[in-house]
Amino acid sequence: MILSNDGFFYILLSKHNTQTMKNNSSVQKKLKSYSAMAGTLAAAVNTAGAQNIVYTDVTPDATLGVSGIYNLDLNNDAVIDFKIEQRSGLYASYFSYDAIGVFPMAAFNSLDTINGAATAMNINMTIDANLNWVDSAQLAAIVPPTANGLALNVPLFGITDGNFTGQNGKFLPLKFRVGGVDLFGWVRLNVAADAKSFTVIDYAYTNTPNSYSITGLQSVGIAEAGKNNQVNIFSFGKEVTVKLDQDVAIDGMIEVTNLLGQTVSKVSLSKAETIVSLEDVQTGIYMVTVKQSSGSYTKRVSIK
Repeated sequence: MILSNDGFFYILLSKHNTQTMKNNSSVQKKLKSYSAMAGTLAAAVNTAGAQNIVYTDVTPDATLGVSGIYNLDLNNDAVIDFKIEQRSGLYASYFSYDAIGVFPMAAFNSLDTINGAATAMNINMTIDANLNWVDSAQLAAIVPPTANGLALNVPLFGITDGNFTGQNGKFLPLKFRVGGVDLFGWVRLNVAADAKSFTVIDYAYTNTPNSYSITGLQSVGIAEAGKNNQVNIFSFGKEVTVKLDQDVAIDGMIEVTNLLGQTVSKVSLSKAETIVSLEDVQTGIYMVTVKQSSGSYTKRVSIK
């Protein structure tokens, strides 16, 4: 049987396995049989129309190692919505494990699952009420309670499990409740193959109640998180202009990325008005992030 501690995602042997421990091959065969539950997302979801989203770029990316915890506040209201945590340990002095899981921090906060584990979505996929949502109360009732698992590694048996194991830039679909209404969003993660560390890249949510979100900022009209009226970003043709008000410190970097998260330009912020030339990039939508010691501000622009 697969058990857990506080609903966390890792394999422990139940007492009916104590006799089979004498035969390592039998134990290995049994444990490997559970790896099929993680699965991968096989079907694409149709994209929907335009939505406004609130986007937060984690600057710099937050990498957490053994025993690391990331408190995710999707709408930046000082209330933690989800906790992402790494745990490592030794079970019954027999085998070690490493695992990463996500925990809803309120009764109606939920995560999407596929084949019994947390879903790892690709870019440009729809997050809405039709997904397989599991909230904190439902997690507690699931046996085995693996739905909040992102990654698992049991080195002794060469077992890895979870849809995020060894994956980079995958999106975890999330649903959380604010003021009695459900909001949909995502967090983008890199997860190590050994399940000893993970990196939080960015996150976003749709600010329209009971609507939907799309992974990777494919919607038009972004309401940037932490927007500062003293930082102005706009584009014209193949150029992006960043203007700072007189009270803003002139320091930091300007980074331009495409919707796949790939950097196409990075320049120093050395004056109050900086023009970034993008003559070599293709026409399309790009994200411009001003990264300063006091924080960061991201805006979506169109390059023609």
